[in-house]
Amino acid sequence: MRSLHSWIVRRFTYPAWQWRHGGRVLSTLASLEESQWGNPGDLEALQVAKLGALLRHAQARSPYYREVFRRAGFDPREVRSLVQLRDLPVLEKADLRDRVAEIMTTAFGRGLVKRKTSGSTGIPLVLWAEPEARDAWTAAGLRFLRWWGIEIGDRRATLISRHALTPGTRLKQFLLANTLEYSAMDLSAATLARVHARLRRGVSALLGYPSSLAYLAEYIAAEHSGVPPALRAVFTTGEVLHADQRALMRQVFRCPVVDEYGSSETGHVAGECPAGRMHAAAENVLLEALPVDGQPEAGELLVTDLNNFATPLIRYRIGDLGGVEQGCPCGRGLPVLRLYAGRTSDLITLADGRRMDFTVLSGAFEELVDNGLPVAQYRVIQHDLGHFEVLLAGPASLQAAAERVAERVRGALRATVRVTVQTVPVIPPDPTGKRRRFISRVSATPPEHAGVTQ
Repeated sequence: MRSLHSWIVRRFTYPAWQWRHGGRVLSTLASLEESQWGNPGDLEALQVAKLGALLRHAQARSPYYREVFRRAGFDPREVRSLVQLRDLPVLEKADLRDRVAEIMTTAFGRGLVKRKTSGSTGIPLVLWAEPEARDAWTAAGLRFLRWWGIEIGDRRATLISRHALTPGTRLKQFLLANTLEYSAMDLSAATLARVHARLRRGVSALLGYPSSLAYLAEYIAAEHSGVPPALRAVFTTGEVLHADQRALMRQVFRCPVVDEYGSSETGHVAGECPAGRMHAAAENVLLEALPVDGQPEAGELLVTDLNNFATPLIRYRIGDLGGVEQGCPCGRGLPVLRLYAGRTSDLITLADGRRMDFTVLSGAFEELVDNGLPVAQYRVIQHDLGHFEVLLAGPASLQAAAERVAERVRGALRATVRVTVQTVPVIPPDPTGKRRRFISRVSATPPEHAGVTQ
């Protein structure tokens, strides 16, 4: 049962907020609700039309793309299919960081929305978008929530890193969007108790980093303090959602645990539907996959944002692994995105040339825990091709199992490497508030060959 506050937000305050700021979220949402049921051919035709407009705009207004197109002998007026993007080079994060003024098609800040990335990959980025692009991202995210019965105005709680959120902004979020904000940087017992108390008073959706939400679930399970009664779904974003985290949250929260994929640069990109597939918001983004050595199924994802004309992101290497296919039992014509565990910057790289994602080690740690090793948290850091450091959070007695853990890591990698194991009281979050299980400090050479996946 929805509260009076939910009804007021949905019917009055959120639409009034949108009208006051000239927003197009509600009209765009209505359009997306219809287009999602279109067949793949219709959606591709829409992408081709939007892509052509974006490319022509970039050529006319962006010094960076004008030069890129000239060197590639590429004429945006001749674009008739998505495959023609193969003729263009990849846009790297370093290019976006160092040459954003050349990439942009308009002056900084003139009615634009500023977007800043967390820098979790080591390269903090700042770019700009029109309000129309922001509204398209927001509408796609709202459509995704609707798949799980979450409407505008339903009370939501988020557990993410929000350093600059002032008390005034928090109040505005609550009054105008019925959203409660908590920081993943503070997961003390007092904060977890406060979040759980709020959940028990009635929250429809809980959103956050998988590591933070799993931490909250562990707290609730340990305290035996009861299941939040109104929670309809838990949504995870910003990190890899591991199988054991999903299972724990399902057990504790007793509702679906749903993964969402996006970025600060491109907004909402994809989300899971009730049939268990992750659908890309094809009306907003075009996804490609580049082959990755040692990864026969996964490709390195490239994203073209079809709405951001201020800072065009064309074949942008976002740094994640995945593939794109068609077909889902839910009946939506939206492409299906298959994500793989880990970012390309977090792939394990071995001296014999093999590269693999972190699931080969996560399975090893799950087996150790199942066999009685009291590990509360773990993190693996690859310092170089032959050295892996393992941090185990738990009792000091864990140190006695160091060699057992090291042998299990070497066995999973099928490699003779040095593994150092250290027991710590707790594994702190990184500066973005995330608690990644694997961090690679080995630089990898990007793949050379591109291919469009449709």
